[in-house]
Amino acid sequence: MSQQRIKLSPPVKRGIALLFLFSFCGIGVLVANAGGADSLEAFYVLKPLYMMGCLVLVALDLYLGALRNHIFVKKIKPGTGFSLSFRANVANMFMGAITPSQGLGGPAQLAVLKLGGIPIGAAVSVSVLNFIGTILFFGAGVSAALILFHSWIVSDTIVSILWGCAGLFFLAFLMLAAALTKPSLLKKSFKGLAFVARRLFRIDKERLSGFEELFAKKIDDYHDWCLKFLVRYPGTVIISVILTVLLYLNKFTIFWLVARGMGLEASWGSMFASLYLITFISYFAPSPGAGGVAEIATGILLSPMIPGGFLPLFTLLGRMFILFIPAAVGFAAVIGTLKRDSGFLNTLSKEKKTGKT
Repeated sequence: MSQQRIKLSPPVKRGIALLFLFSFCGIGVLVANAGGADSLEAFYVLKPLYMMGCLVLVALDLYLGALRNHIFVKKIKPGTGFSLSFRANVANMFMGAITPSQGLGGPAQLAVLKLGGIPIGAAVSVSVLNFIGTILFFGAGVSAALILFHSWIVSDTIVSILWGCAGLFFLAFLMLAAALTKPSLLKKSFKGLAFVARRLFRIDKERLSGFEELFAKKIDDYHDWCLKFLVRYPGTVIISVILTVLLYLNKFTIFWLVARGMGLEASWGSMFASLYLITFISYFAPSPGAGGVAEIATGILLSPMIPGGFLPLFTLLGRMFILFIPAAVGFAAVIGTLKRDSGFLNTLSKEKKTGKT
């Protein structure tokens, strides 16, 4: 049977184009600020061995991200290969890179896991439980930046923003706690949205009721899986937190290695607070992959440590290793998944039309 040719949808094409456009403009602003000649000179001091080291850490980044999924997936469906968790992770990275505020990263991961035979409720529990590690890391990170590395923070403005970040992550922690302990709140929220949608868009009541029942069932499934992991497999959740810490520290180390590869004597600790803040900004930036925003934020927040002429190349290389290469791997994985599972998608579509679940 010949493989179906996969065509990219217009939103995906637009997201890719905007990511590169905004990123190019962001780098352009740094070059204009530093001067073209100084920016070109930075290329001549690059040390290839350090760049190879960065590629090794990129591979480690992809492995750690996939392993975070796999420790849960193998409990949900024993015998599942590591490749499914890897594809889910890089699909998350690709779709997150081409959508504002990484909006479709999570749904892309859920879709790949669902195609791999993981029930949607269980797949959601994987994302939520991994988010625990993210919340704890950023909460601890902002504390470390404000307490342990306070003397290395180069601006009072960064201190103020870090306090704001601490407040946002505390709020996120409360929302996560509510999602884990009070699934009824999610059901009530969806019911309220369904009521508003029925009034505004005149949607058929019976059709919405069917969606409400399905949503409630999936919420119960998700909650059951969360409780199962937290009660029966707490060690798995703890390992997830540890892997999350290693994952982000590895990302920060990539930036530090780029600086070392440019001959700069940058201290890893002195870069921690700024890199933490840049990562935080990138997660919530409205442009695809934080294009433009991340580049300019890097230029502003790391300018006290990275000379102006080095900033454009430093930012470009850092973004390439952290975002562009993983997103390219994710793009290949998404296309491969769609080609391999096109028959399944057709079957799923037929089931949906006949009302099966």
